[in-house]
Amino acid sequence: MKEIVNRLIREVLEHQTDESALYAIVDAARDPEVYPSTLEPGLDVRCLYAGVLPEAIAHTAPYLVELDPETVFADTIREHWADSWGIVVRANADIETLRKHFRKLNYVRGPDGKRLLFRYYDPRVIRVYLPTCTTDELRQVFGPVKELVAVAEDGGSIRFSFDGEKLSVAHEGRAAEGETHG
Repeated sequence: MKEIVNRLIREVLEHQTDESALYAIVDAARDPEVYPSTLEPGLDVRCLYAGVLPEAIAHTAPYLVELDPETVFADTIREHWADSWGIVVRANADIETLRKHFRKLNYVRGPDGKRLLFRYYDPRVIRVYLPTCTTDELRQVFGPVKELVAVAEDGGSIRFSFDGEKLSVAHEGRAAEGETHG
């Protein structure tokens, strides 16, 4: 599925007509390789948890990373796209504004009122959750985000965009025969 991620990065970074930037939200709890991939020198990375984290939590936290196609990190995202490491986000916002926005989504209240971690950055969660949202919920989730892209069940990609009133969903690509994904 490298070609899907390559196309996405190329479209946003080379053919964009606005000020949008491309980011990845990766889930370090998903795979032990995720956290080390965020340590590449020169990457603009923000943890989506607050404060100084104990090492065990830092190794399993979600991270927002600005995507630069020339980095090893971008190559890693391309390589692991089908492994559900996270989502790709296109937004008209700088990384710190986006971090503040996404941090507001980290927790939800369960039916019993208990505070629960919401793993919206897991492609298996976001692709099921977004189509069930009300317009107000979509406004909260999208905020400054123009587009969210997640790996589809078949290894392709699902693009979600929201115009303030309506969610648009586009599916593209399919996993090659014999290819596996998380």
